[in-house]
Amino acid sequence: MKPQHRPTAVIVLAVINFVLAGLVLLFGVCGTLLSILVFPRLMASFMPPGQGPNPFTMMSEMMESIPGYNAFMLGKTGLNAVTSTLLLVAGFGLLKVRRWSRTLCLVYAVVTIVQTLAATVYEIAVLNPAVSRAVVEYTEKVNQMNKAPGQPPVNLGFTETLYNTVGPISAVLWAVVLLVYPITLLIVLTRRPIVAAFARGEVLEALPAEPDERETGITGRPRP
Repeated sequence: MKPQHRPTAVIVLAVINFVLAGLVLLFGVCGTLLSILVFPRLMASFMPPGQGPNPFTMMSEMMESIPGYNAFMLGKTGLNAVTSTLLLVAGFGLLKVRRWSRTLCLVYAVVTIVQTLAATVYEIAVLNPAVSRAVVEYTEKVNQMNKAPGQPPVNLGFTETLYNTVGPISAVLWAVVLLVYPITLLIVLTRRPIVAAFARGEVLEALPAEPDERETGITGRPRP
């Protein structure tokens, strides 16, 4: 069977798979570290001098009070690990135009679309309002424990506004960004030429060079 060139679109998708999977794994780790180490210290920076509620304790209580938060984070982290693995494995298969790699990419696309839509709804309806309430409660505790003459109260009203207004907008915009690649996969991998290439299940390599007429003495022209 005569080999053929790899479709350029498939090569591009393979490269994007490798890059995106690496970024998801990297930012997944960074996001976990930020939520554990940076956020509590950020809350502590708003505290006036004196004794106040422990930001680590406050964050732990906040997480426990949010309905379904632990399940949401565990599910999100687990799915991100699974989908990133799918992307990596599928990337190698795409370079060889294997049928199973196309299937993995389609599975990734569908799972990611469903996950992104569900996570966006949860963040807007549950997570952002709960975090906003927790910040307000934290501020009230700080003000009550630091009633000193001439000491102005801490005002984090802007944070509540941020979570209630900008939060939903940013969640929707981020969802749009996350949906770009899985939708692109669905469009590209269901195009007729791409489907045909994967259906053949060939290892597509570069076309062999034609023999030089001067070396073989054969012109390739038909005899009269």
